Amino acid sequence: MNRTTTAAALLAALLTVGLTACGGDDGEPKSIDAAIPPKPNADDQAYYIRALRAISPSLAEDEDGAVSRGRTTCGTILTYPDDRSKQLSAAREQFGGVTQLTDERVEEVLDTVHGHLCANK
Repeated sequence: MNRTTTAAALLAALLTVGLTACGGDDGEPKSIDAAIPPKPNADDQAYYIRALRAISPSLAEDEDGAVSRGRTTCGTILTYPDDRSKQLSAAREQFGGVTQLTDERVEEVLDTVHGHLCANK
């Protein structure tokens, strides 16, 4: 084999390994639980809580609960990065019991979770 052919074969093998490492053993996305980020540090949590309160104060009445709901939603975002519908459904499920959310507010909550809790994963 010449160098070009060897390099191309090696690159293809590395890409294949890299792509399959993102999912589970059967090619499915990793579990949502495995994608849940760790609890944020105090500063990141404070920014996140302020952002939720700007959307609706009731979203962050229970700060620990808001962080837990956000981390779970983030798990869905990271597990299904190209499925906005699934992400919005998860955000509505997690935060909809706290307050009545319009579609616009669910979008805002999802973007807040993504920006404040998923960014460091």
